[in-house]
Amino acid sequence: MPTGDVDAYLDSFDAWYEIGDGQPKFNVEEVIGVRGERLVLTRTRVSYASGQATEFLYLFQFDQRIDKVERQLAFDLDDVDAALDELGVIQCALDRP
Repeated sequence: MPTGDVDAYLDSFDAWYEIGDGQPKFNVEEVIGVRGERLVLTRTRVSYASGQATEFLYLFQFDQRIDKVERQLAFDLDDVDAALDELGVIQCALDRP
């Protein structure tokens, strides 16, 4: 299952920014799964200038033009099976007419 909710996720970035960590830097460390042209599951490291860093599994869904992220879900690193299941569920929904 995704970790936290949108408000908690955004609040954490705001808090780190306010204490002087600056803008987060996102580095894709590994591509775990791809479904079609619009879905990808990655292991991503989020780091700040202060040295604060964390890693999550991120599931990204791109829009039909594949130039904007339409959906982003975060999972704990040990939730690979749940993240892959969600990747499949979303792909099935996208494939429906």
